[in-house]
Amino acid sequence: MKREGAVLGIMSAIPPIARSFKSNEIKLLLMVSILTASLLATSNTTTKSITTRLTKASPTTVVAIYPASVTGIIVGETFKVNVTVSNVNDLWAWKAKFSWNSSCVSLVKYGSGLCDFNITEGPFLKNVDSTVFVFTPPNETGGYIKEMTCQLLSPSGATGNGTLATITLNATSPSTSLIWISDTLLLDWVNSTYKREIPHTVVNGTVKTVACLCDFDRDYDIDNDDILYFVDAYIKYWSGQGKDPLCDLDNDCDIDYDDILVFVSAYIDYWTP
Repeated sequence: MKREGAVLGIMSAIPPIARSFKSNEIKLLLMVSILTASLLATSNTTTKSITTRLTKASPTTVVAIYPASVTGIIVGETFKVNVTVSNVNDLWAWKAKFSWNSSCVSLVKYGSGLCDFNITEGPFLKNVDSTVFVFTPPNETGGYIKEMTCQLLSPSGATGNGTLATITLNATSPSTSLIWISDTLLLDWVNSTYKREIPHTVVNGTVKTVACLCDFDRDYDIDNDDILYFVDAYIKYWSGQGKDPLCDLDNDCDIDYDDILVFVSAYIDYWTP
């Protein structure tokens, strides 16, 4: 009964326009479709020219943190991020510096040694042949691993998309901060004396840690301020003003009734002795 009452209370705070947005969204999509069809009908020559140029362009190789955004990690919880590569041809070896905000995130250790951290090689190169994967002792205070590097033991290469490394981290305090890579190098084996550098771009990530789930204002409780924050995010999402990732509580890329249930459950659990 408490849960149903809380759900009705939150739903009643949402204006009718937000709840009826889906029908308006359909109308908008229809209008966009009609306009797009008209433009294509009057610009056949230009469209064909653009299409031809696009098909000839080569995709850019990207080294990235994945997932790009990690949200809702409660202080004390561990989480993993990957260093990935996409659209690469004949990758033989790579290296990168990995950094994090040590004021709110730490590396997870499994022993007392200098390199006893949960940092593992991804399968991308290993799927081709045997590899060597090493990393320098992490600077825990500064929040970085100066170098992670991996190379194939044979003159071969990996092509496509995949994971290069996986790092396990722990949330230590509420914050929003970057997780980033730098000083990256990708190499293609050409011959025993020449390794070609592969041009690429880098995409970094963010992590949002919270004192507890649904403590959106990070004041170590779940109260009326958090209810107002969630309702505001819900209304904005269904009004087309974007998604607040903090309020996507079930991590399914939307803010809907399921997220209301998660919020209500967390609220009740917090206030139940």
